[in-house]
Amino acid sequence: MTISKKIALAAAIIFTFTFNAFSIGAGVQTGFTPSFEINQDGGKFSNIEGNLTGTVKLFRLPVVFGAGLEAGTKNKTSGFTAGISAFADYWALDIQLKNTWNLYSGFGISCLIMTDFNSNWTGTAGFRTFAGCNWLFYDNYLEYYVQLNAVPSYTKLLSGTGTKEGSLRFSIPLETGVRLHF
Repeated sequence: MTISKKIALAAAIIFTFTFNAFSIGAGVQTGFTPSFEINQDGGKFSNIEGNLTGTVKLFRLPVVFGAGLEAGTKNKTSGFTAGISAFADYWALDIQLKNTWNLYSGFGISCLIMTDFNSNWTGTAGFRTFAGCNWLFYDNYLEYYVQLNAVPSYTKLLSGTGTKEGSLRFSIPLETGVRLHF
């Protein structure tokens, strides 16, 4: 790599991280998710899951996205399940309540792939609506937040044994986390 290419690369990196359009917040969140399932057999309480998710918040666009690990129990037949999850949220409302205390709300999408370690894999995709509060500390470098989601989704068995029909699922995740802003 020539000197001029190195200088151009260094300038691009400095521009990316100092230009305000690229300001981001990055952090981790944890959540608790009870779920209800509706299928051909009727409706029932089906899952209790927990998650640990890495999140990224953009500033110029009111968008937050993340991906992480999900684990929990699913009804008495499947037992322990684990998998990966991802989401993307758009903040439609962000109101400052007092100094560094804010109320926000919006909508987004989520997906989840889970296994019960007995060759059964399920996929879930859904629409998220959420409302939450966040507090900013240390000149807005640290953010703590709590949010409640409502997630109607569709779950389908991807492989393994069991019913091949999909089911509707309604989850109510409660999430909390911290983000550092750069």
